[in-house]
Amino acid sequence: MNKWFKALGVLLLLLMLLAAFRMYYAEKEYEDSLESEYIYALDVNSYAVLHNVTLYLPLPIFENESAAGEIVVSGEGYEKPIALNFSLVETEHGLMLKIEEEELLPPHGQFRVEIPAGRVVNTRSPFGSEPLLFPKYDLHEKSDASPENGGELRNYEYGSVIYARYDTYPDVEVGLRIFAAGWNEWTLDHKYNCYRDRIDVQLTGPQNGWVPVKGELVTGSGIYRD
Repeated sequence: MNKWFKALGVLLLLLMLLAAFRMYYAEKEYEDSLESEYIYALDVNSYAVLHNVTLYLPLPIFENESAAGEIVVSGEGYEKPIALNFSLVETEHGLMLKIEEEELLPPHGQFRVEIPAGRVVNTRSPFGSEPLLFPKYDLHEKSDASPENGGELRNYEYGSVIYARYDTYPDVEVGLRIFAAGWNEWTLDHKYNCYRDRIDVQLTGPQNGWVPVKGELVTGSGIYRD
């Protein structure tokens, strides 16, 4: 009888070890499916020609540098709009993306730069640890935590500026969308979390100087396992 109990004990122990190994490798496979990246996108759009164009636009900045901006200027690793020439410029509001053209024909251009993060992105609280659009002024929380997202979601608003100089007809509208994000996705089950930073601008007629604009930052969006 003792032999049977011992054999049963060994069998149970082996089953427990097997279950533990399966859980370990399943968890490892899940974590190995993680893909983290940063995104920077710009859309410049109107339905009329713009002449003598100069734009200074916010960039995702971390530690006074912009990896996304450097990629945009290099023209490598993304589909660069033919109509847009880029450079980085230090302004009174910090480092910004410069677009300078003698003439922009509609619908102008849009692009999206994706940069592997190489680590888990801090999407809950990216302040001081992740690239965000700058300049930012008077950043403040716009709403309370969202109970639908486990209390993680935060919604902020802030002021910023762009520089716009160009000639066009008085009734011509020009739309600008500047977008940055940090993203974690587990491709094994397509769960993700992210932060999103966005500035939308609508300009009418010719421009010649700094323009105050509004931005929105959303943090803690998506699924968190801890």
